[in-house]
Amino acid sequence: MTAADELLDSVVSDVLETMFFSGVFGPGTQTDGPHLAARVSFTGSHQGALEVAATEATARALAGSFLGVMEDEVPEGQAPALLGEMANVLCGAVLGRMEPQGRFLIAPPEAASGEDPGGVKHVFELAEGWLSVSWRVE
Repeated sequence: MTAADELLDSVVSDVLETMFFSGVFGPGTQTDGPHLAARVSFTGSHQGALEVAATEATARALAGSFLGVMEDEVPEGQAPALLGEMANVLCGAVLGRMEPQGRFLIAPPEAASGEDPGGVKHVFELAEGWLSVSWRVE
């Protein structure tokens, strides 16, 4: 496992535990079928992008945990917004650990196609389902 792989695994695990009250069970498998995806890009000391993807059910469950409500109480449209916020938080945490003195500008999250942007990609198994995180830095 490379340093980039270890960094991504550590950040995802920490953010899921502290902000989404979830945990990583281990490597997962991304299934075919409909899913939601969000991407943030960044420039500065380095440039690149970070993308997260999950099924709508997984995103809704994580949104419920994040908002402190039951999954069926998550307002309509919050699942995609949650993935955008998660992408933003994960990107900031990865960049902060990668280069603590770096200067970065992270663009607002946007819906993504769910296609692999290149770089490091990990799929995590969660109690809520699978979560894919892809990170590319230049």
